[in-house]
Amino acid sequence: MGYFGGLGAGKGWQTLNFLLTPEELEQLLLARPLHLVVGNARVPATYEQTPIAEYAETYRIFVAALKGDRELDWRVTQPLYMGLTFSMNIISFRPYSEAYKGTVAAEPLVNLSPFEVHYYHGTVCTTMLGNHMFSLGLSLQYPKVVSFDGEQHEHLHDASLLTNFELFMWLRDRITAQTVPCKIQSPTKVHRTRMRISSEMRGQLAEHRGLLAQGLRVL
Repeated sequence: MGYFGGLGAGKGWQTLNFLLTPEELEQLLLARPLHLVVGNARVPATYEQTPIAEYAETYRIFVAALKGDRELDWRVTQPLYMGLTFSMNIISFRPYSEAYKGTVAAEPLVNLSPFEVHYYHGTVCTTMLGNHMFSLGLSLQYPKVVSFDGEQHEHLHDASLLTNFELFMWLRDRITAQTVPCKIQSPTKVHRTRMRISSEMRGQLAEHRGLLAQGLRVL
């Protein structure tokens, strides 16, 4: 049985956008027993789950690339899309061929994905409208409501009653405790973003060439 999350006006997703160092992210993911899974996607037939160390290395490459390019290659950002869960019991696999199978989650996973900031006519925003786009961190997401295939998506359920809501809240609280709101200085004003950043990463972003090229800097 599959699901669809985030339905309805005002009933979308709980979200936290953030930027930690690779070491801070790895320590966070290792602090409690949890599993990383490529959710609802085609994976190699031998795939079971993604080791935390492997994901941390992918994130390390991403953070290193932040300082070099204005727009990162999809080969750097695509592996960052991941689902987190307390229990692998909600994950099943659907065979596609001898080489590939599909992951199926019966309940919502806590989603991790790259987060982008856009600079548009003197405004820093998080919409898809922008003439300059910067990948600056990760977005943590969990739906507020969910519907299920088995009910033909006719009913909405409160996602806070499901397996991974507590995981989302724990991650959100831990990340919030070790970060501060991220502000970006443009030539005209200080912009408050919908993102949080750790003190160490804030210093490292002083080298972000894409931001510097637009006269921007992280405060």
